[in-house]
Formats: sequence, structure tokens, C-alpha cells
Amino acid sequence: MSEPVYIDVQAMEISHPEIYQSPSESELSLIDEDYLVKVCTVTDGILERFWAVVTAVDGDSVTANVNVDVIGGCAHGLRAGDEISVEKRHVCGVLSPEDAEKAK
Repeated sequence: MSEPVYIDVQAMEISHPEIYQSPSESELSLIDEDYLVKVCTVTDGILERFWAVVTAVDGDSVTANVNVDVIGGCAHGLRAGDEISVEKRHVCGVLSPEDAEKAK
């Protein structure tokens, strides 16, 4: 099983804007506990985006729990409830708790 490689969405948006869109700096600055962040990974050539619930933020570092069973789990082993640590540059979507509730 391979470790997931988190994608630098901000860098990838520059070279592939049709595939990658990163949140604005103001959106990223709002990330706090209980927010949902969409994280981008690539493992064994499988590109994947999934949601995680933020449990802690320290500067640009975000700790979160995976919110869904991810399709590429067979390649990297991530499952719902697993804790991940990423940087804000790996985030491709942000939802406040209120917006997440509305989206249900």
C-alpha cells in the first residue's frame, strides 16, 4: 500500500486551471475547527478529491478527519474517520459548518 501524496492545488492551478481550482487566500484564512475541506491526492496514478472535517489549524497546517470512504482507499488505505495532516496548499474546497449543513 502506498502513502497518499497530497497535491499542491495552488501550484497545479497555474499549469492546469481546467482541472484544479484553489480557494482564495481569504477562503483559506477562514478554515477553522468543524469546517469541511476538500483535499486532493494522487496515489499510484489515481487522482482523488475527498472531504475531511477539520479538527485543528496551526498556521498553514490543517489536521482533519476523513469524512467519506475514499475510492482510492485500496491504494493508500485512507478510510472514513482517519486523521490526516495537510497544508492549506493541498485544499481544493472549503465549506463552513453552516454551508455544509445546507448542502445535506
